[in-house]
Parts: sequence; structure tokens; C-alpha cells
Amino acid sequence: MSETTTTLTAHDARKQLHEIVRQDVPFNEKAREALELGKQYLGVDNGYVTRIDEETDHWEVVVTTDTEDGQAPPGLELELQDTYCREAIEDDPPLALHDAPNQGWGDDPAFEKSGEHTYLGTPLITEEEPYGTVCFAAQDPRSESFTEAETQFTDHLTRLLERELEKELIESELTNQTNLAAVLHRVLRHNLRNDLSVIRGHTELITQQLDDDATVETVLNHIDDLIDLSQKARELEKVITTSSERQVTGIGSLIENVVEGITQEYPGASIAVEYDYEIQGRVLENFDRAIEELIENAVKHSGDDPSVTVTIDTVPNAIEIGIRDNGPGLPDHEAEVLTSGEETPLAHGSGLGLWLAYWIVTSHDGSIDPEVTQYGTTMNITIPRKPPVTAQEQLTEVTRSRDKYKTAFEQSSDAITIINDDGRIIDANEAASTIFGVETTELLGRSLTEFLSDDFAFGAERQDFQEPGEKRDTTTVIGADGVERIIEYSGTADIIPGQHLLVSRDVTERRERERRYKAIFNQTNQFTGLLEPDGTVIQANEPALEFGGLDREDVVGKLFSEAVWWQHDDATQQELQDAIDRAASGEFVRYEVEIQGGEENAIIDFSIRPITDEQGNVTLLVPEGRDITERKKREAEVQETKQRLELALQGTNTGIWEWKIGSDEVVWNESLERLFGLEPGTFEGTFDAFEKRVHPDDRQDVEEAIAATVQTDESFQLEYRIERPDGEQRWVDARGENHTDDDGGRRMVGVVTDTTERELPHPTARLTARA
Repeated sequence: MSETTTTLTAHDARKQLHEIVRQDVPFNEKAREALELGKQYLGVDNGYVTRIDEETDHWEVVVTTDTEDGQAPPGLELELQDTYCREAIEDDPPLALHDAPNQGWGDDPAFEKSGEHTYLGTPLITEEEPYGTVCFAAQDPRSESFTEAETQFTDHLTRLLERELEKELIESELTNQTNLAAVLHRVLRHNLRNDLSVIRGHTELITQQLDDDATVETVLNHIDDLIDLSQKARELEKVITTSSERQVTGIGSLIENVVEGITQEYPGASIAVEYDYEIQGRVLENFDRAIEELIENAVKHSGDDPSVTVTIDTVPNAIEIGIRDNGPGLPDHEAEVLTSGEETPLAHGSGLGLWLAYWIVTSHDGSIDPEVTQYGTTMNITIPRKPPVTAQEQLTEVTRSRDKYKTAFEQSSDAITIINDDGRIIDANEAASTIFGVETTELLGRSLTEFLSDDFAFGAERQDFQEPGEKRDTTTVIGADGVERIIEYSGTADIIPGQHLLVSRDVTERRERERRYKAIFNQTNQFTGLLEPDGTVIQANEPALEFGGLDREDVVGKLFSEAVWWQHDDATQQELQDAIDRAASGEFVRYEVEIQGGEENAIIDFSIRPITDEQGNVTLLVPEGRDITERKKREAEVQETKQRLELALQGTNTGIWEWKIGSDEVVWNESLERLFGLEPGTFEGTFDAFEKRVHPDDRQDVEEAIAATVQTDESFQLEYRIERPDGEQRWVDARGENHTDDDGGRRMVGVVTDTTERELPHPTARLTARA
């Protein structure tokens, strides 16, 4: 077939591969699905797993994506020397051919037999021995050689199949052994019990004809022992093959019930159970059988006057049960059964009772430790109060954790990259592909040095990075798209031996903002700074430090509200902290604060501006402040002057007006309202309303006079007529001049006097300009 172009990325292929392996299906089915996935990703005709015996030169296809009539059908057998796999099973790295004839394989038996121009083969190892190969092949050549990402994917697929194959082989071996043991056990136990029952019946008939009762009793006792042995074998099989749930049980009550049954069978025995309080434990339903076996064994082997004491106590996360008897002691070969669980010709138990106890206790993740003294034997049983997590639960938790962290890896907004000792990228998420300006599939296998600036000392940094611990720094990345990005990165060495984690984020915009604001710091006379969203000071300019009489180290890294920029009380400090909190939520905050500084108060026009990123998250706070004490004083003085002037002109026909230049806002006193024939408080407060009172023939003269004063800052004097609402006309003398405030704002203040009562009327409005 011709070379196939696939849209499946390496990231997606790995994700699907892990989903396939996690399935609870036989190995052959998993392997076939994995090969189909590899076939799609690599764009080849076939994928297959082979079984190879190098001693016999035998090669066989055991799993394949091909059909019965294809190039690599199931069960295909060849001589190993006629296949590419003879090299693949020995090679490391994998054998990769994209055009076999042009790569020197044209006369090779492998090419002559298969005709495959394309081949990628990796050795498959089980139990540290070569098992076979995982191969992908196609009849047509590829236009380009296999990429490092493709060979890495194939190697990863092979390693996963190795693990699954080993697990299946072990499970198969265990199943065969278990089945064999079960068959032998069932046959021997069934036949032994049945045959012994027949022998016992015939023996009883024979004994009726004999006078030797001792011999008869001995024979019958041995037969009964064998039948009892068979019964215990049945119980042992049940313990090994039956699973059940642990139940919370009172251990003291359980043992007392066991002792009650044994006392009925052995009335001459003295058995005591000692414990201070009821101890709860999680045990299987067969736990009492182990205790029964050990107590009964102590009674039976303690002579004519058996005395047994059972104690129950707790230690951290465990329950201890001691069974102490007054017998002659436990033989060494019996103790070996309890401590090691081994049955050998030199250390064999005389019966299955101790084996039964051993298996039950160890199935509880516990232990039995015999202690023999001259006064008797003590069996010390220890079981955990809280059973450990089972293998299946561990696997489930590991799977859940793996999926959780895999999701975090894939969806993280931070760029996550895994590199090897050579600095090559072996895995990366989508955020990393954005930073490096290239698709993830093209990123894998490439060296970090391709994306770093020339002045980055990669060799020294790599050596430092591979030292234990976490590393943090900032550098410039030049993406494959040609875009330079400043990144902050942190790294952790050897998350897996030889593999290192790199977490980075693009801070280019943030650095640009910081640069702009730093430039502002150096150009403004007002005090300003940069804060983290929590109020921690990042930077402060010289005016801010001079204003507070502080050094930079006194404030950088500390909370803005706690630095002593000015003397303030607790309420003022809390007001400042509240302002920071509001700004951190995205609000622009501005207010005036009066503070005590030195011998007199100061007034600060203070604001905090939030800076957000593209997602609207507040990333920086910019506090700004200006000392407006002098301006406030001048404003107060002007207001006081106006009030004095107003008071002085009360009862006269002299009016005062003030216009905020550039706006339509005009204010005037009551005298001017009376002069214009208006009721006090009825003036509309706009420039148009003011001009409306000027006679139409004089209005242009007034507008030109005011405009000239605005432009030249020269004061004016002008006589003109006004019209009252009742139609009456009056002459006025008007004077005006400009004032500039500290903040750059401009005001025009005018005085208007009624001159109508003069002897000579004025024919036209006249303007007198004064410098």
C-alpha cells in the first residue's frame, strides 16, 4: 500500500494505548487492539507480535492485525534467518527501515521473502529473556524515515505489551498449578476418606474376633487420625480457595465461644481467657477456626492436667493474642511450619492443624510466633486491627490517581514537559506546544537547545538541573513559529530515573507590563509602586520611598498596608487594607486620606489601579499617591476669599460669577441673580443661561471678550446691556480674569456692577482690556 497519512497525534495515540491496556480482556485481544492503533498511527499495512526461539531458528506470528490470506497471517511460521526480526531481536535501538532496498537490504532473504520495504521492529522481553518482537511493516517504502516520536511510541507500546504478557504468563502458570493441586487434593482427599471409612468398618468387624483390645484401639486411633487429617485437608482447601468479607468482631467474645466448645470436648482442661475490655477487630469468618486449632493443640499436648491461658491485648494498629500452655514445648519442626510456612523433608508438620492455623492467620496479614520455655509454650498471634489495602484496591487507587494526574497533565494551563538526560523532550502537553510554537507530535524527540537563545548555557544548566531538588529560573524561548517568549520555569530532577519534569509559563506580557510601569516610575514625580494582588510590595519608586523616609529593603516583599509610609492610626490602616482588597477584586479605588506627618497634617490623593490579564484575572496592583495639601489650602483660601467678598457685597447690586473654563458650569451669587431680575436660587447654572441675560446686540461683544481672556489670560472690562425677564434693560460694568489651580484646571471669575443710574447713557457696549 502507499504511505498513509494519519491525523492521529502522538498524544492521542498514547492516550488510546493506555485505555486499551487498562481493559480487562485477554492478552491477545489487548495486543491486537494495540497493534491496530500502532498501525494507524505509523501508517503501515500490518502490525504483529512474534514468538522466536533462537536455538531452533524458529519464528512464528502469534498476534497480528493481518487476515488469513495476508502477508503476516496468524500462525505464520518461518526460519528466523529469513526475517528482519533476526536483527530486531538483537538491536537496541529498534530496527527501523523506511526503504529497505535503498538501505542495503535488497539482497537480504528478509526482503526477498516478504517484499516489505518498510519495517519497524522492537524486541519483546519477558522474565529478562527474549520472547519475540513487536513489528510494524508495509509493502511500500515511506518517503521519510521514522521519526523519533514514532520509534518512541513503538518502544512504549512494546514495553506495555511486555508487562501484560508477563502478567498473563504468570497468571496462566498459577492457574495450572492451582488446578493441578486442586485435582490432586480432591482425588486424594476423596479417595483417602472413602477408603479409610471402608477400612475402619472392616477393622471393627475383625476386632470382634480378636481378644487384643490394645492393638485394636491403636489401629482404630490411627485410622481416626487419618480421617481427621482428611477433614482438616478439606478445611485447609476451603481456607485457601474461599474468599469472604472481613467483619467487625469482638475478639474476646469470639475466643470465649471457641473455649466453651473445647471445654465441652475436654472437660479436664483448665482454659482461661483474660482481657480488660472488648477489643474490636476486622476478621474473616474462619478466624475462630485458627484460634480453635491452636487452643485445642495446646490442650492435647499439655499432659494429663492441661492448663491454657489466652490473653488479648492491643498494640498500635494490631491485636495480640497469646495462647500459653503448660506442656513440654513445641517441637522445632512444628515451630518451623508456623514461622516460615515451609514444608520440607527436614521440617514437616505432623499434621495439618498448624498449617490450617498458619494459612488463616497469614490470610489476615498476621503472624504466629511460638515461644518455648521450660514452663510451656506460648503462641503469640498478631493481626492488624485495620487491614491493609488489598492489591485490587491498590490497583484501583493507582489507576484513579494516574487518570487524575494524567488529566491534570493534559489540561494544565502551565506548560508541562518531560525531558531525558540528553535534554530531549519525551512528553509534553498542549500548553507546552503553544510555548514552543509547534504541534506536540513534532515536539517529541527534539532537543530543548533548539528553542533556547544562544546565550543560554545549556550544558551548565542541565548539569545543575539534574541535581536533586527543584530548580526555578527565567529564560527566553524562541518558538518554531519564530516568536520569542519569556518563560518562568521550575524543574524537578529524576521524577523517574533519567526523566526530569519541567513546568513553565509564558510571562512575556507580564514582563512587558512591568517594563512599562517601571518606565512610569522613573518619569513621574508622584509616588507609585507595584503590588501583588494580596498587597505584597513588588516595587516602589524613589518619590514613594522619599515620601515615607524608607529604604527599598524596608518595603519590598512586605505588605503595603503594614509599611510605615506615613503615621496613621488603626482605622486608616484598615481603610488602606480594604482598598487593596477591593482593587484585588478588580475595582479601581480612589480616595483622599488625611494623615499626620511631622508637625502638621497632609492630604493625599490616593488610588489603586488593578491590572488584569487576558482572562480578566487581577495580576498586579498599581498604587499611586499625590500630596495635595497645598492645593487644598489654596482652594480653601479661595473659598474663604469668595465668602468674604460675598459678605462684603451683600445688599449691593454687585454680582459675582465663576466659570470653570472648558465646561458649561457657571456659579454666581444672589446679588447677580437680583441684578438679572431672577428670584434667588432660580439660576440654571449653565453658561447658556448666563449669556441669555445679555442683550442680543451686545452678546457677540461679550463672547469675544471672554474668548480673548481664555486665550491670552489677559483680564477684561466691558460695559453692556442686560435684559431682565420682564423686558427691562439695564447697563452693567463687567470685569473678568483667569485663575489657574494647582492641578492645572482654569477658572474665570467675574464682577458685574449695575451702572444704569449714571447721568449719560451708553450708546454701545465698550471693552477695555488690561494686561
